[in-house]
Amino acid sequence: MTALLSPELLRMVEDHVASDVEREVGGVLVGEIDDDTALISAVIPALAAVGSTANVTFTQEVWEDVHQRIDRDYPGCQIVGWYHSHPGFGIFLSAYDLFIHENFFPSAGHVALVVDPLAGEAGWFGWRDGSVVEIERFAARTVAGRARQAEVQAAHRDGQRPWRTAALLGLPVVALAGFVTGQLLPSGTETPSDDPTVIAEADDTNDAVENAERLEALEDELQTAHDRALELEDELDAMEDERRSEASVPSTSPDDQTQHFGYTVGAGDTLWGIAERVYGHGDEWVRIAEANPNVEPTALTLGSQLRIPISPEQLVEPEATDDVGDDSD
Repeated sequence: MTALLSPELLRMVEDHVASDVEREVGGVLVGEIDDDTALISAVIPALAAVGSTANVTFTQEVWEDVHQRIDRDYPGCQIVGWYHSHPGFGIFLSAYDLFIHENFFPSAGHVALVVDPLAGEAGWFGWRDGSVVEIERFAARTVAGRARQAEVQAAHRDGQRPWRTAALLGLPVVALAGFVTGQLLPSGTETPSDDPTVIAEADDTNDAVENAERLEALEDELQTAHDRALELEDELDAMEDERRSEASVPSTSPDDQTQHFGYTVGAGDTLWGIAERVYGHGDEWVRIAEANPNVEPTALTLGSQLRIPISPEQLVEPEATDDVGDDSD
């Protein structure tokens, strides 16, 4: 399936999404569906939509305005899709977006347009083999540049933890009732009860009630999952803090009796010579070097402190030095 949107209408969409890069904005695509192609002849920005960092909700007020404008300005046309922005987050359909498209734009020709005004990208999504997939990606007008994009992403990542968690899990916790009510129950005139349109509207009303109940249950599930996600993140943070704390303390096994003592470097000292005095073998100097990774083995500094690792079985008593002299004389 494809979508045909003129450059002039695309510019209208770009102007709308560029008007606010702090939250998502959106609108409706109007035209006709020819086979599986959406022929878009008008763009109606949803100026009364409720937007936030993570989503945009089409309220009852939005849908009343859309239907009135179609009847007044675009007679014979129908809603063929929708568009919304992802400022700084790229081109994709979130779990919320997919739910909206799958439930309220189910026809083969219905399309969704996603625009990232900070990255300068846009993409079409639509139905293919029973699933909503990305159809095409293309360049769009960039309004703030990469610096602003990085700033917005950093704010979401570091300063808005609930949104960060929800975004990672694909669990936007939002009110969808306005979208359902507006899409399934457009305003209309009353007709006699035996008119077929009344029966159709009654069926739509029943469907709307059922959908509203399903949405309410879904919201509860999403809220529970969101709360659990926050709990898991707290647990992960605690585990990470514990890991860092344990990493700062050298681990020792019960059988490891190695201890360390301080040694002040004197004139003429070398690691070889110190190892000979401490261990009885100069080639054990490597142990001292490993215990002092910040020390240059071939250039000891006079007066500096070394940590000398030693275990009881490796301790060699220094040879006695006869400083007194021979009393036999």
